[in-house]
Amino acid sequence: MDSEKIILTTEIFRVLASETRVTLLKKLYQRRMTVSELSRELKIAKSTVHEHLALMTTAGLIVPAPDDHQWKYYEITRKGTNLLLPENSVPITILLSSLGSLSLVGSLAAFVVVWLSRSHEAVSVPIHGAGYTGYSGLDLVPVGIGILLLITGILIFIRLFRVRASFNSDEGALS
Repeated sequence: MDSEKIILTTEIFRVLASETRVTLLKKLYQRRMTVSELSRELKIAKSTVHEHLALMTTAGLIVPAPDDHQWKYYEITRKGTNLLLPENSVPITILLSSLGSLSLVGSLAAFVVVWLSRSHEAVSVPIHGAGYTGYSGLDLVPVGIGILLLITGILIFIRLFRVRASFNSDEGALS
């Protein structure tokens, strides 16, 4: 898995300023295509498509596909894919993994605090015959925090696995 850092330059902004170029980028994300195919699908002139593709090639978002076909195919680069789908980049994956792990560890810590407080109760001594100082119920604050952190951690990991699954399927489609 190659991760290419996206540096937003004036050239990238110029390329993305056109809705047509963004549409072309999305089309090329789906599959590699020729100028004629793109022209037909978008219902614009081939010369216009060619100009847009030239700008996108200069910006490094697409490349002519190296093959022996009679027609020139264009395909999206990793940089173009990361621009379209930033959640698939490695830093986002690392961030989601870290947050999920911290949430699960935090929930475990909260449950340990509750367990320790239950197993090491203070000695109940009657207060002048009026009752006991010991509290027999659960401490709801650590339990609530533990449950919230557990649910958050599980949701983060579910999102992470969905992102990784879509990333793996996208890599197969781009190859």
